[in-house]
Parts: sequence; C-alpha cells; structure tokens
Amino acid sequence: MSNMQINGFLQGCALVGLALLAACSSDNDDKVQDPVFPDMQTVEIAVGQAQELTFHADADWKLTIDKSWCRFDNDGAETAQVAGKAGDAAVVVRVTDRNLGFESASAQIMMSMGAKMQPIFEIPRPGRQAEAKMYEKTGYGVNAKLNELEKVTLTYKTRNSSSVNLGFAANFDWLVLSVPEGFTMQKIQGAATEGKPEPTDPNFKTTTIKIADVELLPYARKDKIVISDIDGNKPQEFIVEYTGMGDEDFFFGPGSATSTTFSADGFVYKMQGGAAAPGTETSVACSVFARDMKYRAFVVERNGNEAEDVTGKSWLEVTDDGKGGISYQVKGGGMNPEALREAYLFVLPEKLAADPDFNTYFTANGTPKTPYGVTVVQEDDPQGFAGAWGIGGSVPFDKFVPYAESALGQDGSKPADRFPNAPENSTYVYTFSEKDIAGPFKFGPLGFDRDYRPNDLYELIPESGNWGRIGLSRTDVALPKPYKKSVKGFSADMKTVGETGVACMLFYEDEAHKEQGILDIALIFNKVK
Repeated sequence: MSNMQINGFLQGCALVGLALLAACSSDNDDKVQDPVFPDMQTVEIAVGQAQELTFHADADWKLTIDKSWCRFDNDGAETAQVAGKAGDAAVVVRVTDRNLGFESASAQIMMSMGAKMQPIFEIPRPGRQAEAKMYEKTGYGVNAKLNELEKVTLTYKTRNSSSVNLGFAANFDWLVLSVPEGFTMQKIQGAATEGKPEPTDPNFKTTTIKIADVELLPYARKDKIVISDIDGNKPQEFIVEYTGMGDEDFFFGPGSATSTTFSADGFVYKMQGGAAAPGTETSVACSVFARDMKYRAFVVERNGNEAEDVTGKSWLEVTDDGKGGISYQVKGGGMNPEALREAYLFVLPEKLAADPDFNTYFTANGTPKTPYGVTVVQEDDPQGFAGAWGIGGSVPFDKFVPYAESALGQDGSKPADRFPNAPENSTYVYTFSEKDIAGPFKFGPLGFDRDYRPNDLYELIPESGNWGRIGLSRTDVALPKPYKKSVKGFSADMKTVGETGVACMLFYEDEAHKEQGILDIALIFNKVK
C-alpha cells in the first residue's frame, strides 16, 4: 500500500471514531438521574394538634398519607395528598381522634418523585387511655346522689362493718374483675361510655360492699377492687380500706345474755318450754372481738361494794384460746351445797386491761356494764320450802322457819306432837296474816329430785280454821331471784281459811316412802290475826 493509501485509511478511522464519540455523548445527555429521597423520620404529634414538617425534594413531588385519622392541613382543608416543586418544602400535618381505639397505631407519609415512591415520615398515635371512675350512691329516688370516690373507707359497727353503695363508670365495656377476699360485693357488669367516664347511663348500676367475714373485723386492712374490660384486660384499680376496730370497740358475750346461772350440781340453765331448767351442758362458750384480738379475761367478786380481781382463785374457772374463744364453768364441775354464790366474768380490750378499776365497770344497780361483763351465779341446794303469792312475788326462804325456832315450837313441843308422823328435823312453819294475802299462795318442797311430781304424795291435816275450801291445785313454784329453778308444788286460796287457822301439809318424796309411811318434809301453815 502506498503512503497515500495509508494516510487515507487512517483519516477514515479517525472520522469513524469521532462519529462514535459524538453518538455516545448524545446518549448520556438524554438519560435522567434517580431522585434522592429524604431520610425517614418519626414525628410525634399529639391528638388534636397540627405540626409543620419540612423536607427537601430533588424533583417535583407528591405526598400521600395512608391513615384517615392523619391529614394534611391545606389552608384549613383536610386532604390526604399534597404536591409541590423540587426544592425545600414544608407541609402541615394534623392528627385527629378519628377512629381512636385503645391500641396504638402509626400513619406513614409516602413521597412520590418521578416513578419512585417511598415513606419519608411516620406519625405514631397512642391508643386511647382506659379510664374508669368509682362513685358512691347516697339517698333514694329523687334524693339519690352520686359522689365520686378516690377510695372506699369502711368502719367497724357492732359485730359488723359499715357498707358503701358503689357504682363504676368507664370508657369501655367493663365488669368487676375481683373483690378482696373477706369483702362481699356482688360482681356487676356496666355499660360503655364515650370519652370521659361519667355515670350518665340511665341503667347505672350499684352494689354494696362490706366486710363479710366476721373473723376479719378486728383487723385493719387495705386492698383493692379491680374492674376490667369484658375480656379481663385494661385493669383499673380502686383502693378499699377497712379501718378495723377501734381501741375501745369491743364485743363480748354469749349472744345477748348478761347473766348465767349454774345449778347446784354445775349444769347451765336453759330455757325449756318457756321456763328455765338445768340442761346437760357444764360450760358456756363466748365470742370475743377486739382490735387485733388483743384482750384479757378477769374473774371478779364483790365484797359489799368493793370489786376484787380473783382470777385463778375463784370457784369460776375461765378457759381462753387466745383467739376470741372463751368458755367458763364451775371449777371442777362442782357441787355447791353451801350457799348461793356469785362472780363476774369481765373481758376487756387491751387498752382498758392494763390496770382496770373494776368498781367502775358496774352500773348503779350492781350489774356489770355491757359489753364488758357478765354475772355468773351458782345456786346452792336450799332446804325447806319455796313460796310465792300470786301477785306479791316470792317469799324469802327464811320465812319458812324450822319448827323448833317458830312460835309454835317455843313450848318445847315437837312437830309430831301436833301432827302425827311430822318429821322432827324437816318440819317448817309459815306464819302469815290477812294483810299478806295477795292472790293465791304457791308453795313447794325443796331438796327433792328435779323430776319430782307431787301427785298424791301429800296429806293436808287441819288443826283449826276452814281448810276444806282452799282449793289445792298443782303448779310450778319459782324460787326467788337470782335462783332460776322452780319446784313442783301447789296453789291454794288462803282467804277461805278464816281469821286464824293452823294446818299441816305432809310430803312424801316418792311412792315407796308413802307406802312405808316415811314423811320427808312438812309445812305448817299458821294464819294469825
């Protein structure tokens, strides 16, 4: 190839290269670069508030919000989309309470530039706060009122607690989830309210709360009532407080009894068929309630008007389990043939038990002050007769005088000298006059078995006077107080005797003695002017 040809070839190649370069340069000029999106931001905006958000866009843009409760504020108009030109920009975003539930949620603001789209803002919205309130209902009908309570306070009443009529309102469907153990309150279900809970529902429900377990009454405590939604979620707690018994609050006693009588053989008198009679029990059980169950038991006896603590030294024996259970009985279960005896059981709360003056714990008439004390009597086994005038009350035992000590026996005679077979050592004389008569006279022998029945186990022997019309009829004769027992005997009309008269009533203890002619006891009636 000649030089001329070579030069021509090179020139051709250069032209082709220039053409290719020109073509490549034209392609690069026509290609569009991808936009750069702003970094993702999380922005908190309170419900009901608006906030300006700023950003930079490489190109013309459009923003879209994906939740209906979050909107752009475009000159007062709410919109889901806004658009603008490349450069620095600002938008106003408002968060509303639309469709606000109890769960948290988030809205995203998506930016579109060209064919690209991605989120640039996230707006969280917390869920609605569960709210509940507690109310006390007072009064009834048109006078009923509902007062909001921060807590429930219960106090001690006699062997019970106070009560409060409660109701609840919430901004969700609710029920009473739990009530503290030992409290009683019917679990109720309420209705939903919107917004701030108020008891505006016409079917607003209430229930009463109080201490249910009497064993808890002595102790102060604080706990809580919990309401929740129907599924047991969104618990709302309310304090319930019981102040407990006060330092001087106290209960002690076997029911309403203020006294107990033991028979001579140590059995407790019970009401049987409208009358008091010894039962089968030899002790009396009592309940004690005091603050924190701190108390002391004492046995007291009186010498005249002076009260003395004889705990552990008396015929009355007390057992205390330290938990409010007290019992008392005759020491050793004992017989008491000597004389009627009386003691007092006192139980005092801790505050009063340190150094008590028991003289101050008796009323003016000599009985223990409630609720601290109880009178305890043990009968003896008196001999002789019991008597009572129909409307004049019991006749004292000493009015039935042993024959040898009576006016009839002053001449040195014996009962059998006047009335055949009258026992020497168990014949008594009852002297009375017309002015003593107050209705029928009731009388009966003492010292017989409790199942004694007079029936025909007697004889009436007149000496002087008209005794044929006294009209003997069988009856119960009560012993004078504080004895509770009664004996079987007779009622007689002593007005028919005349101005004066003497007669003897002879008693056999049983049929065997009657058959053998053994008279056990006798009563001579001596009516004088």
